[in-house]
Amino acid sequence: MNRILVRTLVLAVAFAGAIPAHAADKAQLDEARKLFAAMHFERQLNAMMNSMGSALSREQGWGSQDPKVREVIVTETLAVLKERAAEPGGMVDLSMNAYANAFTLDEIRQIREFYESPAGQKLVAKIPEVTSQLMQESVKSVRESVPVICDRVKAKLTAEKLDDAAARFKCVTGSEANAPGSERK
Repeated sequence: MNRILVRTLVLAVAFAGAIPAHAADKAQLDEARKLFAAMHFERQLNAMMNSMGSALSREQGWGSQDPKVREVIVTETLAVLKERAAEPGGMVDLSMNAYANAFTLDEIRQIREFYESPAGQKLVAKIPEVTSQLMQESVKSVRESVPVICDRVKAKLTAEKLDDAAARFKCVTGSEANAPGSERK
């Protein structure tokens, strides 16, 4: 599951980086910058990058390294992710352009005003906690779905007369994911 999530996140970031930033109205972009400040976007982005860096380390098998080596790998991974996010056309620019293109200037102002309010600031403060809870539950739900997904994929492959693919199709289940013989046949 973590591998699928990491691959999806890495592909999403890579794909987003390949999309040229659309030139939005300057006033909307300026207001989007103010909105991002009110949202503490950089802090949220750093939390996302930390999570992605940790997941990438696990995905690449870097977690089994010596602690000092692991520290260097994680530090450099996070540095690269953060640098790429902040460079022109990176995730920060793409995000601001997305807001500027999705909302009118007045709507962006209204959203910013909400984020600057006590309720908006509480939302910003609670987002990491809520997101963590949701991620844990989502991962649990997806893991519980793996056997059903596997069974349905195998059945569909067989129905499509792709018997060789069905025979080769294997799934790694839940907590036994790293244990030998944990594949669903």
